[in-house]
Amino acid sequence: MASARQQRSLRSCDRDDLDDAGGGVGEVVIVTGPPGAGKSTVSGLVADTFDSSVLISADWFFGLWRSGAIDPWLPEALPQTSIAADAAAAATSAFARADCQVVYDGFIPQELCPGSRPRPGSPLCTTP
Repeated sequence: MASARQQRSLRSCDRDDLDDAGGGVGEVVIVTGPPGAGKSTVSGLVADTFDSSVLISADWFFGLWRSGAIDPWLPEALPQTSIAADAAAAATSAFARADCQVVYDGFIPQELCPGSRPRPGSPLCTTP
């Protein structure tokens, strides 16, 4: 008999779940923190703990600007960073709705992580 985790992994990322009223929603793990905190290293390790997972790297979305990019930490970059963040969030949502285990790797301001608190010394955004 397959364990619950094995059964879940067998149906992980099942597009049919999008149309199924009883379909699942995949777990989303957010790894966030300031530059250099180790988000990419930790998010890869977390994603590898699932039998089947999707790793969303916010940096990839910010890197799509080929011409006219503004350094994302500058205040005048807000229109660009908002678009990139919305695209990353949409991708995360699409995979989660298809019952995928999703690990999101990217900076998210604390005020946008409702119900969470930072762990001292850790890039993980956790819920109490």
